Amino acid sequence: MLQTYQHIWLCGLAASGKTTLLQWLHKKYPSVNFLNDSQETVEFIRNDTECKHHTKPSLDTFLLIDSVVAHYSVKSLIGKVASSNQINIIELSRGCDQKKVVDFSYSYLFSQLPEEIMRNSLFVYVYSPYASRLKRNSNRSLLPKKKFNVFSSFYCPEEAMERFFQSDDFFEAIKDHPVDSLVLSNIYSLDDYYSKIGQLFRS
Repeated sequence: MLQTYQHIWLCGLAASGKTTLLQWLHKKYPSVNFLNDSQETVEFIRNDTECKHHTKPSLDTFLLIDSVVAHYSVKSLIGKVASSNQINIIELSRGCDQKKVVDFSYSYLFSQLPEEIMRNSLFVYVYSPYASRLKRNSNRSLLPKKKFNVFSSFYCPEEAMERFFQSDDFFEAIKDHPVDSLVLSNIYSLDDYYSKIGQLFRS
């Protein structure tokens, strides 16, 4: 796949297994350019010192209150991908806001993607049931105060999991924006997940 596509987007709901896949790929292909929308989001939030675009349920968590941050992270990633001559592997977490206030949609992502990037992209959608994702999320650490990188994951507040990450519009969006895609299920054991990853991305 890395010989066929310049850009591989790892998609799926929060705590589905995207960062695990990103970390595995980094160990196997360290020279590839890795990006993560969580890093873009965290950097924006830390600069939003007046909390214009987020609230803080606790000192080490946050909750978006409008679409500014979600749209910023998409546009920032697209800019970095467009300016890179390397193979890019991008982690991107989207969802559907139950209150229909924050636009976390894949439809927005696809509407912003230049045709050349879309044509040279593969979208790998990682599926994991909501109950499994809730359990996985509960075992995560809070957002660190300083150190955070592209391979980091952090605890998502329960309110955010319930409001934003029960469902998404990926499969609806690809009807309107046909892209090369595949679904990778993460529903059994971690060993089973790693086995599937190894088969997909073997050299």
